[in-house]
Amino acid sequence: MKIRYIHLSFVVLIGVGGLPVLGQSADVAAPRQREVLMESAASLMKERATPVVVAEDVANPFLWPAEASVPSVTEEPSVPAPAAMDSTLLARLAARIPATGTVSLGGEFILLLGQKRLKVGDTITISFEGQNYELSIADIASTSFTVMRGSLSHTRATHLTNSSSGNFRP
Repeated sequence: MKIRYIHLSFVVLIGVGGLPVLGQSADVAAPRQREVLMESAASLMKERATPVVVAEDVANPFLWPAEASVPSVTEEPSVPAPAAMDSTLLARLAARIPATGTVSLGGEFILLLGQKRLKVGDTITISFEGQNYELSIADIASTSFTVMRGSLSHTRATHLTNSSSGNFRP
């Protein structure tokens, strides 16, 4: 019984697999058609006898103008030192972190920022009023996380609402 089933399935597979072959034709053109195409391609690739003439007033885009000054690579712009950190500034910086939620993997919480994931100990750079501040993630809970800079720390909710961000308007 099993042999019949195996034989029947083999015949069906061969039959079904062979059907697409019946309606197909070759994708390659006949030799005479290919020869005509190859001759036209060869004629297009031949070098031109007369060179292309370019007007003299056109500037070469690959040459640096002699009168232009080359910028120095070693110079670094002076960046003002970040302002003294206080708890209100840290709270304002924490509010700018675009947290979308948390997830627990293997008993460890991960803070989600869209596609980015942060764990405890990771750092994040926040730009605020023209200065960059590096904050480290000190703790992550199911509904909140704590950021730290220096000896200051601030805990905020994962999802900011109008009332928790201070923008509540009755």
